[in-house]
Amino acid sequence: MINNTQKALIHIYKATADLDGPSYRNILREYAGVSSAADRRFTQAGFERVMAALETVLFERVHRGRIMNPLYGESRYITKEFHWRGRLPAEGYINSRQICKIEDLWARLCASLPGDKQTLDYLAAIIRKATGEEHVGFGALTSTQASHLIDALRDRINYARLEKDELVPF
Repeated sequence: MINNTQKALIHIYKATADLDGPSYRNILREYAGVSSAADRRFTQAGFERVMAALETVLFERVHRGRIMNPLYGESRYITKEFHWRGRLPAEGYINSRQICKIEDLWARLCASLPGDKQTLDYLAAIIRKATGEEHVGFGALTSTQASHLIDALRDRINYARLEKDELVPF
């Protein structure tokens, strides 16, 4: 399920593109398999596909002169013409939410690691152990592998906390 900020962003793009209700619902059905942004089955991957489709419609209308270009207007939410289309993951691969989560967990883990382990080689070892893949950066992971990596990073953070707690004398 997507969050309220994501739902609001969908509606901002819909309004800016001047989409009518039936066209909007068609995009939701075609790209995410839902009929409403509030549908609990609306996934992160579906959200990213819908945003790319809305961005396409929006800028097609801009280039045809049907609507004003939001890049030169007052929208703080629409800042690039190819923002969503450039972020669109290949089907079955890691999505932007997973990438952000991995980056956040890695930063949290680094805060509890000794300096010699705060390296990309150490992260690569965690990726290797979590996924069984050699020489792969987290940007090339499948969605399932990314989920395994997120779990592994969480486990490593919990282990680091336990190590720290054991060192504290009572």
